Amino acid sequence: MPSARRSGWSRVALVLTYRLGAILLGPSPQPTRGPAPPASSDDERVPEPPSTKGLRSLTPVVVALVAAFAMFLGLYAAKRESDRTAYATMLTGGDPSKGPGLIRQYGCGGCHEVPGVRGASGRVGPSLDHVGARVYLAGMVTNTPTNMVQWIVNPKEINPRTAMPVTGISDKQARDVAAYFYSRR
Repeated sequence: MPSARRSGWSRVALVLTYRLGAILLGPSPQPTRGPAPPASSDDERVPEPPSTKGLRSLTPVVVALVAAFAMFLGLYAAKRESDRTAYATMLTGGDPSKGPGLIRQYGCGGCHEVPGVRGASGRVGPSLDHVGARVYLAGMVTNTPTNMVQWIVNPKEINPRTAMPVTGISDKQARDVAAYFYSRR
């Protein structure tokens, strides 16, 4: 069922796709024929190869459309990234840009693999790739910003038998780390 309203980005993508399809799939240029060859006694004619003049004129248009589409994808990715960062900040009250430094400072990468954080390639604990999109944290509690912050600050409070240590990270710093994880959904 089509949406009554489309966002500005989806309208641009729809128009670009439609126009690019019309250009690429539209009627092809008809080959031009030179003067008719003299009739032979056998009435055999060798067809002339089709002309490519019309296709050469489309090359700059296609290049321009591909460049415009690539630029659109770049802008869309940048907007999506800023939207995810704003959403993560709103959810947790933390600053996602501080997360990687805190992950390195508190040694999280010694046990966990954390994509986007240099040196965080541990194999003791689970990978934290897309942890913000998971349903449960540590297989025990629902993945909510409050529960993630609590797990980062004091995991023994949630599961006394966990191997994850209490690192001494503050509540504010844990919010920054949680914001980083939620921004990388």
